[in-house]
Amino acid sequence: MGLLLLLDLIVLASFLIICSICVSAMNGVGVVQEFGSILKRHGDVTSPMKHRPMISFYDSSGTLDTDSYLSYKRKCIRQEFLSPSTTLRSSFTQLKGSLYDLQITDTAPQKRRKLDKEIYDPEKARSSSWYRDYVLNQDKWINKKAKAKKFRRRFRMPMIAFQRFMMKLRTENYFPAAESVNALGHLGVPLEILVLGSLRYLGRGWTFDDLEEATGVHEETHRRFFHNFVSQCRHRLYKEFVRQPDTLAEIEDSQAEFEEAGFDGCIGSCDATHVIMERCPGKLKNQHIGGKLSQTARAYQITVNHRRRILSSTIGLPGKWNDKTVIRFDTFLTSIHRGELYGNILYELFSKGGRKVIVQGLWILVDGGYLRWSSTIPPFKHYANAGEERWSKWAESMRKDVECTFGILKGRFRILKTGIRLKGFETMDNIWFTCCALHNMLLEVDGLDRRWNNGIPSDYEEEFGQHDSISDVRNGLDAEVFSRLRNPLSYDTTSPVPNATYSENAIIVNNDFGQPTLRTDLSMTAMRDLLVYHFNYKWNRKEIRWPSRTGVTEMV
Repeated sequence: MGLLLLLDLIVLASFLIICSICVSAMNGVGVVQEFGSILKRHGDVTSPMKHRPMISFYDSSGTLDTDSYLSYKRKCIRQEFLSPSTTLRSSFTQLKGSLYDLQITDTAPQKRRKLDKEIYDPEKARSSSWYRDYVLNQDKWINKKAKAKKFRRRFRMPMIAFQRFMMKLRTENYFPAAESVNALGHLGVPLEILVLGSLRYLGRGWTFDDLEEATGVHEETHRRFFHNFVSQCRHRLYKEFVRQPDTLAEIEDSQAEFEEAGFDGCIGSCDATHVIMERCPGKLKNQHIGGKLSQTARAYQITVNHRRRILSSTIGLPGKWNDKTVIRFDTFLTSIHRGELYGNILYELFSKGGRKVIVQGLWILVDGGYLRWSSTIPPFKHYANAGEERWSKWAESMRKDVECTFGILKGRFRILKTGIRLKGFETMDNIWFTCCALHNMLLEVDGLDRRWNNGIPSDYEEEFGQHDSISDVRNGLDAEVFSRLRNPLSYDTTSPVPNATYSENAIIVNNDFGQPTLRTDLSMTAMRDLLVYHFNYKWNRKEIRWPSRTGVTEMV
C-alpha cells in the first residue's frame, strides 16, 4: 500500500509540472501574438534595425523565455518609436495607448492640457466692452448722474470710490503679479477688469463663466484672481475697516447714539445670521442643516453700532448651532464678559431715589436667545409694568441695527443671499470678511459713519399702553407665580456672586472679600433692572431722545 501511494504522488507531481509548462508556453505565445497584432496594425513604421528571430528566445526544452523576450521588445520599441523621425513619432503616439495597456513602459503618461489660443488671447480683454467703458472711459460714470447710479448698481460702489480703491490696491501692492508680462511677452489682463469681475461676482452672485462671457477673460483666470482677491481683502482690508473701538474717543463715539436713547454703557447690538453653503462636505452636513434654513449653512455673528458699522465678526460656524453656542466662539463678546475688554470703563446710572451709581464695564444689546450674561442684555419677554414695557420697546427698536445690517449685507452682496458655491470653509470666511470690509468702507464713502449729532425729542413721550400699578398686578398672585411670570428663565450661566447687588453710593458689586469687582460678576437680572430704572428715570425727566440722522421726527 505504501508503494502504491508513493507512485500516485509521483504521477500527480509530474502532471502538475507538465501543466505549468504548457500554461507558461501559452502565455508567451499570447504575448507574442498581441505584439504581432500591434505591429501589424502599424505596419507603416519602418526601421533599419534587424530583429532577432523568435527561435533565439526558446530554451533547450522548447519553452519561450518571456522575460528576456519582453525586455528585448521594449528595447526595440524605444529605438524605433522614439527616434526624431516625424513618422515614427506619430506612430508612437498612436501605439502609445496599446503599449500602456500592456504595461511595457516604465512610467505613467502625463496628461497635458491643450492651450486654447482664442480663449487665452491677451488682446481679447482689451477689446471687450468692459475695458472700453469702465477702464478707458471712466469720466462718463462720474459726470452723469444716471450713469453714476447705474455703475453703482452694477458694481456696488460709485466710480470715484472704485478709482480710490484701485489706487489703494496698486499703492499697497495687493497683487504684485497682476498685469505682469508673461514668458511670451504678452501683457497681462488689466487689473481693473479682474477687480470689477470680483465685485460683480460678489454683488450679483454671478458665475465665472458669466464673467468670461462679459470680459473675454477666461473663467479660470477670474477664478484664481477671485480667490486671491478675497484672501487679500480678509487679511489686509478687513483689519483696516473692521476694528473694535480701542481708544477712549472711539468708545465714546460708538456709545453716543445709545446714550442719547437712554442706554448708557451700551456699545452695540449683536446677532447671528446664516449663509448658505452649497458645497458642504458630506460628513458635516448634519451639523450644517437645521435652525432657520433647510439647506446647509454657516452661521456668522457680528456686533454693530447704531450706524450699522460692523465692529467685529466671528468666523463661520455650523448652522445648526444656536446663539448660546455661537457666543462662546465670539472673542469680542467673551472678552467683554470676562472684563478683559472695556472692563475699566466707568459710567453712571440712576438708581432708586435718583441717586447715581458707578458701573464698571460695557454691555451689548441682544435678543432672548443668548446666555444670561450681565454683558449681554435682552428685552423682557413678559412685562410686569409699563416701565419694563417701555424699556423693552426701545431696546427692540435699537437692536434692529444688526438686523438692518444683515439686510444691507445680503442686499448689497447677493452671493450671501443666494448661497456660496465654492468649496472650503476658509473660502467662505474670506468672502464673508471681504463683504464686511467693503460694507464699512462704503459707509465712509457715503458719509454714514460719522456721529449722529442731530438727535431730536421723540413723540413717544406719553404712557403708551399704561399698565395698572404694580400692586394691582400682584393682586391674586403669590410671589412664586409672579416671579415665574416676570422671569421664566431664572437660571444664570455666569454663577454670580451671592451678594452681587448694586450699591446706591459707589461701585455696584463687592465680593466676599469686600473688594470691588467688575460688573461681569453681577447677574443679568440685576443689571437689567438697574438699566430699566435708569431709563425710566430719564424718561420722566424728558431726557430721552431718539437718535436720528435726518432730523425727522418718527413715532416709535
